[in-house]
Amino acid sequence: MASNTTQKTVPKQESETSSDMPPINEVTLRKLAENLPNWEQVASYLKITNIRVGRLKAECPGNIDEQIFQMLHIWYRRFNLAANRHQMGEELIDALKQVDGTEDLIACYLSGNMK
Repeated sequence: MASNTTQKTVPKQESETSSDMPPINEVTLRKLAENLPNWEQVASYLKITNIRVGRLKAECPGNIDEQIFQMLHIWYRRFNLAANRHQMGEELIDALKQVDGTEDLIACYLSGNMK
């Protein structure tokens, strides 16, 4: 019986952790797009191909914020199908940590101030 009690406790802890992750929505993506340095490097960490990045540049010439937003939106749609907010937030944070100059964005996102 003790093993059943332990098994019930683990999923509860996981769900509590996922509720700690701030939501990611289009407003969050816009704010990231306005402030994201080295967006092509972030794109590679989010598994957006160089070919797709090139297409975004061609589709939105001269509008870097929109290029970044569209890149993030591609990533967001991929995750939104899985509906796993915690995993989505973790991947975003992991990608941002790989790029210099994103510490403030990470802190802002984690604090829920991406409004």
